[in-house]
Amino acid sequence: MLGRRGTDRFMAVLDLMLRGWAADAEARQGRE
Repeated sequence: MLGRRGTDRFMAVLDLMLRGWAADAEARQGRE
């Protein structure tokens, strides 16, 4: 099981990935 710090880091990475994916999706919609 991940420790508290490991979980926080995992959540931070996940958040960054989701933000990047959402921004990429918005950029694609704006181009079309």
